[in-house]
Amino acid sequence: EHGFEKIYLTGHSEGGMVVQNFPDEVSGIVIHSMLCIPSQANNLKNRYLHLVSLNDPYLNRPGVPHVCHHRPNYTTVTSRVASHGPLADSNWPEKIKNFLGFTN
Repeated sequence: EHGFEKIYLTGHSEGGMVVQNFPDEVSGIVIHSMLCIPSQANNLKNRYLHLVSLNDPYLNRPGVPHVCHHRPNYTTVTSRVASHGPLADSNWPEKIKNFLGFTN
């Protein structure tokens, strides 16, 4: 009754793995610079924004999916920036704003 109306989680790198496994319902989850976790117990009630570079030097592993196309509640935004930074692509802050419902 007196708590927050909306709660968002965000995780960068290993934190992105952690938030993908979060079991409870929240307003949304933002994943920065982490692969799609195949063994993740995807909470279908949550919305996910997945920001990942296809040229991330830490994530280029053969046979491991970068994106979560098979998950209907994921919006994946890919980049070609060769970086592992949480906001490596200059387009990502605007994608986050849209995901959170902020408009210009």
